[in-house]
Amino acid sequence: MRRRKKLGNMIREQYLQKLDETHDNVLVAESGLFIPPEVLFIGATPDGFVNCDCCGRGIIEMKAPQNQNLDENFIPMKHLFQIQLFCVGLVKAKYCDYIAFHPNGTTIKRVFPDVRLQEFIIDKDEVFFRRVIISELLSRYFSSLRSLHTNSGTSDEDDENLYCFCQKPWEDPMVRCVGEDCTLEWFHARCFHLKTVPKRMWYCIECKQRQ
Repeated sequence: MRRRKKLGNMIREQYLQKLDETHDNVLVAESGLFIPPEVLFIGATPDGFVNCDCCGRGIIEMKAPQNQNLDENFIPMKHLFQIQLFCVGLVKAKYCDYIAFHPNGTTIKRVFPDVRLQEFIIDKDEVFFRRVIISELLSRYFSSLRSLHTNSGTSDEDDENLYCFCQKPWEDPMVRCVGEDCTLEWFHARCFHLKTVPKRMWYCIECKQRQ
């Protein structure tokens, strides 16, 4: 950890020296965690902020690519996605300076926002959050599926009497999903932290997404 922090400080100093040569009033500061109110299921932690009179406010992202044989101007796809979404997109910066540490020195490549790519990634992340994360948080759906697959004593007849995302037997109170294409129909109220059965029409998570 100390070595990594020391390397980060060294790269930041080299970056600041390079910017001072061609930019006016350069300021580099550390950053924290950002969770934008419009996208609460994603957070951003850039490696720092940068600001100058000529370019305005941006962020920096420092990496040490595992494959040191790559072209120094090449940005790995996973890093590009991270820059566009977690840094430029969520923090609303004008640009991101991608700082890569190589044996021959440090390279800097400026990346500007790509709105279409940002929207594509956010849409995919939201689907994953709603279908996977929420289901697991509310009812341990995927953990239950894993335990079912590893339980060799479960028979097909037993499976017919399992309900809800958690795939466990009937346990009052139960709530019924009114979605026409609902694959489960009946759910445990406790799995959704419901103290009473809703009097209005109720939809499960998956059916709400289809509306």
